[in-house]
Amino acid sequence: MALNDRVEKYIGENRKLLLTTFVAAFFFVFAAHGYRFAHLLLSHDSLNEFFSWGDIGWEKRSVVGWKVALGRFILPVYQMIFHGFTEMPWLSALLTIIWLWLTVYLICKTFKIAENVILVLIAGSFAVNLSITSQLATYIGDSDANIFSLFLATAGFCLWKRGGKVSLLAIPLITCVLGIYQSMISIFITLVVFYCILLLLENEDILNVLKKGFFGILLLGVSGVVYAGVLKVVWTVWKIVPASGYNSLNRLYGAQRDSWYELVKGTYVRWVEAFVCQPSIAWQPLICLLNIIVLVLTAGLIIFCAKKNGVRIQNLCMIVALEIVMPFGMNVSYFLSGGTLHYLMMYSFWLIYPFLLILIGKEMPVSTLADQMNFAVKCTVVVVIVLILITSIQTSNGAYIKKEMEENATFSTMTRVVYAIENTEGYEEGKTKLLFVGTPQYISNDIYGSLKGLTGMESDSPISGSGFYRSYLKYVLGINAKVCSENASSEYNKTVSAIKKSKMPVFPEKGFIQWYGDVLVIRMS
Repeated sequence: MALNDRVEKYIGENRKLLLTTFVAAFFFVFAAHGYRFAHLLLSHDSLNEFFSWGDIGWEKRSVVGWKVALGRFILPVYQMIFHGFTEMPWLSALLTIIWLWLTVYLICKTFKIAENVILVLIAGSFAVNLSITSQLATYIGDSDANIFSLFLATAGFCLWKRGGKVSLLAIPLITCVLGIYQSMISIFITLVVFYCILLLLENEDILNVLKKGFFGILLLGVSGVVYAGVLKVVWTVWKIVPASGYNSLNRLYGAQRDSWYELVKGTYVRWVEAFVCQPSIAWQPLICLLNIIVLVLTAGLIIFCAKKNGVRIQNLCMIVALEIVMPFGMNVSYFLSGGTLHYLMMYSFWLIYPFLLILIGKEMPVSTLADQMNFAVKCTVVVVIVLILITSIQTSNGAYIKKEMEENATFSTMTRVVYAIENTEGYEEGKTKLLFVGTPQYISNDIYGSLKGLTGMESDSPISGSGFYRSYLKYVLGINAKVCSENASSEYNKTVSAIKKSKMPVFPEKGFIQWYGDVLVIRMS
């Protein structure tokens, strides 16, 4: 059969699932993130990473060089192929929809979910969560690539599930996941653990499940070795010096500050804290309550299915063990990095929602009592997930509005500041050294105060640190200014320290711009 015929046959057989998942993914992405995709909203990291090959970047290298130094050597390749080396919000939107759609399709196809309500809610749980909101709000240049790695991790899981020689194809996919964003490997781990729980609930022989699980670990290990080998070659050929800092591979295996016990405990504690107490513009106690209900329902459904299916005692013990392991697998990046965690690393946390939906979407044992319980449980789960999605959509839109309000305020402030700089005697554009002390300060709107807990949302201005003034002036205001980095030399550090201790006025007070030798100092806070 010709390839074209095979494709047509496959689409014909899966038309309903393909269409339903696409429409659902499109709807939720548009509802939660459509506002973001229609606005540039350069801020924080996206300021310095607006153009990947420019002279503005990190650690005195281009953004591409820095990403490769972090071990994300496939990320620049992806960006070159799909949207070049600059940020394009609308194109990122289209790519995000495609990768999320394919991910949701694979999940629903693999777990044989047929009910439209469940399909739609699964799509919503993948498209609307704090990890995606954090990425799109502040790190949009990498967002669609990270969602692509989500798709690759899911595809790798599907290949592992099929078994046989074809499962070996998961190795290059997992290697690519590591080369785009290492933390997304927890997606593969979490899906494997959950599938093993389902097998045990179906009374699959425990030895077969163990073999299946260990084979998944083997695939992960081989992929890690391949990734490390290719990364070493890339670093050697390009003469890349590995990056340092909290998000570098130098922290792998833990430059642990605490004992192993404290690190393991922290892995579980941070998972519970992050999942239950999610930043939201909705009433915080309601968010906590809804997420606690999700955890209780998930555990309760597993127990209910185990009891009704007459699961053997050894299977039940293994299910309990895997339930204990699952949060660790979701938060494995925290453990491996020695205690680093932010919302970009947490995407696997939100897989609890589709897992709960998959549990109610699968056929449960039939009896009059079971039918009544199934209906009640399904209604409860649907209501809870719908409420979570509604509040999450509100939070996403609130985050983007917060960013735009800060963008407008900063534009107004920096226009006034630049006007004052240009009217300072002795100033020459492109020649005079400018040293900014502090960042623009505003009165935060209390409505959005809770969103400061989100990664990239902590600041009240797109200029969240001294290292962002140069990119703001160049990319937003179109000014070729010679900005001195606060950390460029000990001389500048001493100047900044002296100014912070002095009584030099702060913008907008008179005298907030002063000469220090041949450097023009602007005190913002």
